[in-house]
Amino acid sequence: MAKKIILSIIGILALLGAYSILNGGNKAKPTTARIDISEKTTNSQPCFEVREVSTKKLLTPAKWMAKFGQQGYVIQKNAMSEELEITATSDKCKINFALRGPWELKDKNDRNKGIKELWVEYTKFAINGQDIITKPTSAWHNKPIYHSIIAQKGNIFYVLLNWRKAAE
Repeated sequence: MAKKIILSIIGILALLGAYSILNGGNKAKPTTARIDISEKTTNSQPCFEVREVSTKKLLTPAKWMAKFGQQGYVIQKNAMSEELEITATSDKCKINFALRGPWELKDKNDRNKGIKELWVEYTKFAINGQDIITKPTSAWHNKPIYHSIIAQKGNIFYVLLNWRKAAE
């Protein structure tokens, strides 16, 4: 009798494990998102600073943006969320957001083949508690979600982003 109960329990656990793997094991896995935060300028530094809330780490501007007449930050993160603190360092600072999927080449040996169309579904984008997107919205690198804000020196913005792998 005890042997049957133990075998039944093992069977049930095996079925639950198989079901979890087949029906959603991937849903809990993080996916990569890319967040570009920039301003159009010829200045050597952006008019704002970005800090990760969880680590208190001040991010370093992406130097390559200057080639495109911009200054700012690129965050490409394999997680499911990001919390940022953005502080304006000058007046009339126009901060542009582009929520994207990751930048990944189709062929690492041939840049001319372009980048992969990797979709991410943003489920939350809020600034200072105000929702910017009100329903899940998908984006990939070449089809981002755009938003801009105008700030004055000393303004602080708390940005919350959540995302998941887009449904295929």
